[in-house]
Amino acid sequence: MFTRVIALLALVAAVFASAPNGKSVSAAVKDTQVDGLAGLNINWEAPFNFDKYVVGFRYHLGNLKKVPESLFAKRSFETAGIEGTATVDADYHIGNKLLSADVRWASSNHDLEARAKANNEDRVTEVGLTTSQNVEGKKVILSADYNLLKKRLASSAKVTVDDTTAQVNYDNVDRDAVLKVSHKVDDRNTVEPSISLKSGHMTYGWTRALNGGGSVQAVYNPGETVDVTWKDNGANGVWNTKASIPVDDHSSTTISFSRDWKY
Repeated sequence: MFTRVIALLALVAAVFASAPNGKSVSAAVKDTQVDGLAGLNINWEAPFNFDKYVVGFRYHLGNLKKVPESLFAKRSFETAGIEGTATVDADYHIGNKLLSADVRWASSNHDLEARAKANNEDRVTEVGLTTSQNVEGKKVILSADYNLLKKRLASSAKVTVDDTTAQVNYDNVDRDAVLKVSHKVDDRNTVEPSISLKSGHMTYGWTRALNGGGSVQAVYNPGETVDVTWKDNGANGVWNTKASIPVDDHSSTTISFSRDWKY
């Protein structure tokens, strides 16, 4: 089965390898269910630089003869009055006529980022804030996001000391605090264990940097899955490969691929 998947991916890569800068392609597959190109569930995104905007459209491979599934536009600009950069990322889904927008404002001078999500049906759906504070000479990053529809607050606090970073994530729905520690063993290897302070469930992560700027990350969820993420940096962009392998049933393994060309 993997031979068949790789052959199909090679065909897809050949089709898009000559695409001009600004194209990206992604594929999500279930390795035991691939049936021709349609089984790869390939999505094609085409962004273009236009004046001060990045605009484009998204297609599904099986729908190339139809209208695009969605259109998008993105622009960043400096804000007047207070130092900072605002970015507006809008997406219009043609099928359900849903217009959504992701707005972010960030200021390096103030160590602050504010963000909001909205759409033409629900209005504002999510707001968030991230700030950095200096505590006893250590930089502490505090972040919070509130989902207005689900009334869900997700927050985190992160501090780094030398080669070790500790982060606590908490949300008011699960009422669970998760502690994650990232320790850089050497220039290439980082270990990343985490533990739920409510259930005691632990995960074990490891990331290895590769030559050329790529990396491989593996996360073991005891009794559940092994999740692997491989980033392969190329001359014109990055290949991203992700695999989720159930511990008890390998036939339910899922794999996803994406390719981003620089533009």
